[in-house]
Amino acid sequence: MEHDKVVGCVQFGMLDPKEIITEEAKREGLSDPRLGAIARNVNCETCRGDVHSCPGHFGHIVLAQPFYHVLFTKTVFSVLESVCFRCSRILPKLYLEGSSVLKDPMRPQTNKRKRKDDPEPGPAPAPVQKVPVTAQKALAILQKIHTEPCRQLGFNLTFARSDWMIIQVLPIPPPHVRPFMRADSCRIYQDDLTFQLSRIIRLNNHLNARKVCSLHGERLLELYISQYYNKLPGQPRATTDAGRPIRSICCNLMEGKVLLESM
Repeated sequence: MEHDKVVGCVQFGMLDPKEIITEEAKREGLSDPRLGAIARNVNCETCRGDVHSCPGHFGHIVLAQPFYHVLFTKTVFSVLESVCFRCSRILPKLYLEGSSVLKDPMRPQTNKRKRKDDPEPGPAPAPVQKVPVTAQKALAILQKIHTEPCRQLGFNLTFARSDWMIIQVLPIPPPHVRPFMRADSCRIYQDDLTFQLSRIIRLNNHLNARKVCSLHGERLLELYISQYYNKLPGQPRATTDAGRPIRSICCNLMEGKVLLESM
């Protein structure tokens, strides 16, 4: 009789963009047969497995430029507030105290309403000018942080680095994560993730073809990528051409969690 194996721990981490990009390019887009077997009569061209044995294989999109990751924005800005923008060294404690001087481009600015029970404000502090930091500039600062300062900031370099939180290469999940639905012999409905990824690919190819990214195109691509992962408060929700809301990765994960808890 075999003894039950006990799981000691589960370790999560982030992928190095270089590790993602080493995967072979999938030239046939989101339906490339090398991403995995999606039909019973077709085997995967990567592992030669069928629809039951093939685990699926990731692809990738090399983005026209770096973008902030919607799920790591707070952590990125915490790191940026802790290091020097010129040398990327950790700032002394004296400079870490006080209000933020960074402007988060991913979150809309909202005006806080004063309540009746709020205390009267004291003397007005010295005005602090917000400094917008683009994803390209943030990436350059984070990449210059050395090993020991990175550890002091709380990163385990085996599983994550601060510059990996800036999206340079977008992983493409296999078809098993975004299965299509066949209505009849003629009509096929793609998963919401596939629909949003196709938007990202078209716009990213357009920006690459122009070689000079327009500000409108950059912001639109950043919005598409953030909507693909999760919807931020204040941002418009992604919809299809018919106006139906598109589900994000976080929505699918939460739905799976609720389903498991109800079983």
